[in-house]
Amino acid sequence: MKKIISLLTFIIVISLFSIHSVQSFDYFDKKILKPTLLNGDTLPPGFPELTVVKSAEPYNGHFFFGNNGMATSNFLIIMNNDAKVVKYKRVPLSFDFKVQPNGLMSYQQPYSFGNLADGFAESNIYITDSDLNVIDSFQCKSGYIADFHDFKLLPNGHSLLISYDVKHMDLSEVVTDGHPDATVIGAVVQELDRSRNVVFQWRSWDHIPLEDSYYPINTRRVDYVHINSVELDDDGHILISSRHINEITKINRQTGEIIWRLGGKGNDFTFIGENEANAPDYFSEQHDARRLDNGNITLFDNGNRHQPEHARAVEYELDEINKTAKLIWDYRHTPDILSRNQGNSQRLPNGGNVIGWGGSGILNLPSITELTPDNELAIEVSLPKGVTFGQSTYRAYKFPYPTQLPEAQVTKENITSNTEYDFSDGNNKTSLKIFVESITPSNGGSIIVKRYNYAPMNPDFDKPSPIILPYRITVKGENITSVNLKLTFDISLFPRIRDGNQFKVFFRPNEGMGKFTQIPTSFDNINKTLIINVNEFGEFVFGRDDFRPLLAVPKLFYPLNGQEINNAVPIDLRWAVDGLMEFHHIQIAKDPEFNQIIFEKSNLTELIYKMIPPFTEKTYYWRVRTIVTGEGNSDWSEVFSFSPITPYLAMKSPNGGEVLNKDNLPKIIRWFDVTYAPVKIDLFRNGSYFITIIDSVKSFTNNFLWPAIPEQVPEDSSYQVKVTYLNNPGVSTISKGFFAIKNKPLSVENDKAGFAIVTDLRTFPNPSEKDATISFNLNMPGMIKIKLYDLLGNPVNTLFDGYLNDGFHNINLETNHLLPGLYQLKIQTSKEIYTTKLIKI
Repeated sequence: MKKIISLLTFIIVISLFSIHSVQSFDYFDKKILKPTLLNGDTLPPGFPELTVVKSAEPYNGHFFFGNNGMATSNFLIIMNNDAKVVKYKRVPLSFDFKVQPNGLMSYQQPYSFGNLADGFAESNIYITDSDLNVIDSFQCKSGYIADFHDFKLLPNGHSLLISYDVKHMDLSEVVTDGHPDATVIGAVVQELDRSRNVVFQWRSWDHIPLEDSYYPINTRRVDYVHINSVELDDDGHILISSRHINEITKINRQTGEIIWRLGGKGNDFTFIGENEANAPDYFSEQHDARRLDNGNITLFDNGNRHQPEHARAVEYELDEINKTAKLIWDYRHTPDILSRNQGNSQRLPNGGNVIGWGGSGILNLPSITELTPDNELAIEVSLPKGVTFGQSTYRAYKFPYPTQLPEAQVTKENITSNTEYDFSDGNNKTSLKIFVESITPSNGGSIIVKRYNYAPMNPDFDKPSPIILPYRITVKGENITSVNLKLTFDISLFPRIRDGNQFKVFFRPNEGMGKFTQIPTSFDNINKTLIINVNEFGEFVFGRDDFRPLLAVPKLFYPLNGQEINNAVPIDLRWAVDGLMEFHHIQIAKDPEFNQIIFEKSNLTELIYKMIPPFTEKTYYWRVRTIVTGEGNSDWSEVFSFSPITPYLAMKSPNGGEVLNKDNLPKIIRWFDVTYAPVKIDLFRNGSYFITIIDSVKSFTNNFLWPAIPEQVPEDSSYQVKVTYLNNPGVSTISKGFFAIKNKPLSVENDKAGFAIVTDLRTFPNPSEKDATISFNLNMPGMIKIKLYDLLGNPVNTLFDGYLNDGFHNINLETNHLLPGLYQLKIQTSKEIYTTKLIKI
């Protein structure tokens, strides 16, 4: 029978799929390529079957991307314009394969999957050489773990990372219907210096209120910010994109304060030239905010709040003084592409664009589009059908390969004194003119100048490190023993130098090694040149002074002030500092006046200190201040205290005297504990065990949401709740007094025979190609669970698990990750299960 059903389903799906294929993308009169290795060999087993469509002449570069999904293996891929794969590497699930400013490559690889489908996974960051061999790795500091969404190596040797910042909260005290044991995920941005010390840290918790989120905050898991890109802006501050607040945020690196907010509920800007039908969310759930050489900002607008939903690439011209955002350019595919997650937009040097469509890859919809400067299709790449991520590519880029090659190179021979040489030859421009004041020997020598659009390798600077641009010049001599030179750099070839007065030239004699020193630099405002004098050859870069760290007072945040902690386990003392920082000084004492200091340490480079048992004091007091070399110390932070105790359980509620109604509404059970260990919760009646409420639960807030009092529990006023450690049944707590459970009669209408809790259940569109909506009427409030099952009854996904008020509800179902086929949707209430079907094409 199962075989007959499977065959029938297969026929239905194939028929529907055929209908879809008629509406597929039109590549008539375009060249369709199938990738091969550069040397003509066969690609390895499991390599994704890419479809490459070539139309107009593309930019001369190589595509860098990775495929993610379960239909094939996952690879890092470098591919040229003729669909020749020049390098590949088989990897576990990995993200954001790209070239860093210094020419090395990087990718992020998750290793702990909190909820990868919603973008939450702890990751390692790997650096590779041009052959994709791992040569280095990065990780966050101060107790944080790196996120997979973005990573930047900065030209001065620093790095930018992002991380999750999890809080366990009782949201029932914050919002209506909030979950009492919610996991709320904030975000952290860190800057590490060359020695991997934290020199900047920013926490969303200190700056973005929870209510600014578009993410439902009445669920058990709330990813309220969701940073997915980080960028060092041209002025030394930081740009971030936060998907779940629909916002691009500019952060002051010196103070940590928000400079402005573009989009979302906290928007500071007036939009000009945008589609007013999308107001006020002109872009939504976006990714990949970047500053262009022309000063504008691009982003990938996933467009999940547009009607109809569609993704696009966008460029805005920002007036950051008058707070206007003018739409300069956008690209919306024809036909529309829906990309609910991931995605990027890259401006190419020729003025064209590469768009990575992120989660659009299922059913061979385009994953990568390259446009000419005139917005004509140059190349389009499609990934095969997949499962988990629908064969997506998180981002797609185009870069020169091999990397680290010079943009221009000019050699002058027979160099003589008192002569100026222009190291440009037609379009082969190095930016440099050299006046040779003196040279030994007097003739016969040569000078070779190379200009690179890359940051230096292994940069090293005196602290505080300057902000360095991703350009470098090398000047080498042959058959020359000594020189005195005046070097004049034409900054028109370096678009990131917007104000030459702010920039200096830095020099080191050996390319790729040693410390850079600042050279006295003058700026010719008329000719737009930077001028220096040197007496040796070497490597030159451009930079400007960074902000000095301010003596910001730390803010202690864990453990909470006065909190009792488990005396048997180590405790992490954690604090935050707004803006740039250097060192930290911590004191721990027996008394709040710090007359009896028991521990003290200065020159800490992380914002965390671990205390190890045994704890000998009943109460500890601690404080922190910052230290900046040459500036002194900040004021001490507020004094916090904590008290190590032997773990025990104590009931909070219900604890006697309460009346709980059997009204199909959830009830909250609360207790005290410092271990957050798994517990069993039982209901007692008249002093004796009656039923088990839950046999095992682990709560970080010591709260449990009892979905509803079961029907078999009768009215009575002699109930108690007992909470017991699972791993130590001898330790428990029970309500001090009795509480009552009372029946609450349904309305007359609800008492009618055949009363249905769920009515008007349907899914649309059905069959569904991209996503679907589950619509239903809930005739009484209560706990609802909505699950998706495959035809064999295997669970595929939990769409909703929580409390809903009565009324009509629409629940969105993303189907990008689903294979074509027949599925069942089940809505489970406290009494019944309601079922409907969905066909995915």
